[in-house]
Formats: sequence, C-alpha cells, structure tokens
Amino acid sequence: MTSVPKKKQFNKTNAVLGYLLRYGSITRHAALTHFRVWNLPLEIMKLKKRGYNITSEGADDNLKYYLGNVASNSEWLSILITSC
Repeated sequence: MTSVPKKKQFNKTNAVLGYLLRYGSITRHAALTHFRVWNLPLEIMKLKKRGYNITSEGADDNLKYYLGNVASNSEWLSILITSC
C-alpha cells in the first residue's frame, strides 16, 4: 500500500516575510489580498521576535510595514523553496 504524502501547511508568518523580502514593504490590504492574513500586526510581531528589523509608517487605516536590513539570504531562499 502506498502512503499519501502529507500536505504542507501554509505558514502566514513565512508568507509575510517572503513578501517583505521580495517587495520591501507590506500593507494590511496586501496581506489580506494575497495571504488572507487578517491580523498583520500579529505576524509582524512574530517576525520581530525572530530578529527582523521591521518598521511601520502611516496611520492605522493606511499603515505600511517596512523590512530593514536582512540578516541572511539563505533563510529567504529556503522560504521560497518550501512555499512553492
């Protein structure tokens, strides 16, 4: 009998990180549209705890998050490979 491979679970935090690494910034609208992330500040907090330098700019209804310096491109590559 053949075993069915497990489906990889979508990770919202890594999706937001991948977007930040690719485009440099993200808004709530982009996070909701692309990844169905309703609570972007929570995902940003998780990334900050992982050591990413993320800043924000704008008012609450038009808040934009920016990624500062990227510590390592190897994590970015592994995220892109695993999310495909």
